[in-house]
Amino acid sequence: MNRELAVIAGRLRGGDYDGVMIIKNLWQKESEDSYKGDTYEPEMLKSTKRMLLCQARSGLESLTTTMLLTPKEAAAKAELIAPELTGDNAVDTEGCWHVFTRQETLDFVIAVGDTNQIHRTEIPVVPGIFIMERILETLPKNVVKFEVSYRNAVFAGEPLWLDVEGNKVVLRGNGKEYINGIFEVE
Repeated sequence: MNRELAVIAGRLRGGDYDGVMIIKNLWQKESEDSYKGDTYEPEMLKSTKRMLLCQARSGLESLTTTMLLTPKEAAAKAELIAPELTGDNAVDTEGCWHVFTRQETLDFVIAVGDTNQIHRTEIPVVPGIFIMERILETLPKNVVKFEVSYRNAVFAGEPLWLDVEGNKVVLRGNGKEYINGIFEVE
């Protein structure tokens, strides 16, 4: 996935909102015939008090994101609890697909200009677009469309397993399903 898409999508943040939670992403690679230039400003497709639907384009790629918005006062009170992965709750990482580290999460948010504080804590929430990027790197190179729904927050340090069956993708770990998606190839 073109990382410029994450930078462009990140420009769409409401001034009254401090936190967003991505609930769905649709990445598409378009045909050469549909090429309209290198980079576009993000476009807000729909906006309500609690939701944004926006689209970013870069080259032949587009990313349509559906986000839930958290007002600043609610974001200050919200508390995401990272799972305890030690002691009796330790998880066997044998055969896992990936464990996102705090440093690689921080490197990503700095690179794309994401200022959401949940990605900068001691045990950060891994950005959904970053996870999607990594999954796309795992899928066949001829993928032209990939749609994912986010079910739970992924924290740095959590072992993750990626199941790909046919055109379906499920990301799971710590007894939860984090992402499910479908993809199309050309």
